Amino acid sequence: MPSLGTITLSLLAVGVAYLPIALLTQHELPIVRSSLSLAALGIFCTALAFLAFFALIGEVGPVRTPLFTYVNPIVAILLGVIVLGESLSVGLLVGFPLVLVGCWLAATGARLRRRVSIGSASETGSRAGDAVQRRRERLAEVEPE
Repeated sequence: MPSLGTITLSLLAVGVAYLPIALLTQHELPIVRSSLSLAALGIFCTALAFLAFFALIGEVGPVRTPLFTYVNPIVAILLGVIVLGESLSVGLLVGFPLVLVGCWLAATGARLRRRVSIGSASETGSRAGDAVQRRRERLAEVEPE
């Protein structure tokens, strides 16, 4: 996972690169409202989003973390319908389950998880007890304490 310093320097470099373009395309000084909006975007939609993204990487791992970005359009469309009164088309209604199924397939590899009762080998049989023990060992290797 990249360190916070690396991301900070990257965003600073992008800001410096965009500054001349912003200055050359401005025809008048920005108003207070647009300046506050820009600050809110920088703080909430960039800085806090990166922190949440890195926390998610730590929680579910780097392979499954990007899957949440596929759900963003669904949230945006639903908010548009609820808050702004936008229309909901048949194509969108068909697309929602396709996106969710795609996320599930990407996250699980289309495998259904079986519930494993964790008990002693005498309760579940020696083969099942061995399988439970192997699963515990694999989970201990994958998940940091």
